[in-house]
Amino acid sequence: MAEAQSKAYAAYQFDSGESVIATVPLSQEELAAYRRHPGTFFGVELHASKSINTPMELFDFFLAGYRDTPKERLLELMVNHPNVGELQTLPKEDLTEIFAEQCVFSALQHGGLT
Repeated sequence: MAEAQSKAYAAYQFDSGESVIATVPLSQEELAAYRRHPGTFFGVELHASKSINTPMELFDFFLAGYRDTPKERLLELMVNHPNVGELQTLPKEDLTEIFAEQCVFSALQHGGLT
């Protein structure tokens, strides 16, 4: 959630297996609803409702979100990475960090945290 920019970050996975991270503009009413109930705004109970204001906080968010993702799934999500062959040889923890970093770069390219 990027309250100051009135938008939320969302991850989508399509039936084709492709995944994207996108920003979703929020109305003032949606922002007010988020502020009232940040832990349940996205339809599931979240235990952390901290705003993300820096690239490092965003990295930590993605790292936590993908920490339990199997290595094979991370490789599927990174199939278009220019060094995908090298990525296959890395330990899962390193791969997760690289994926989280890519997510941050993608968010920043799309106007996140501005």
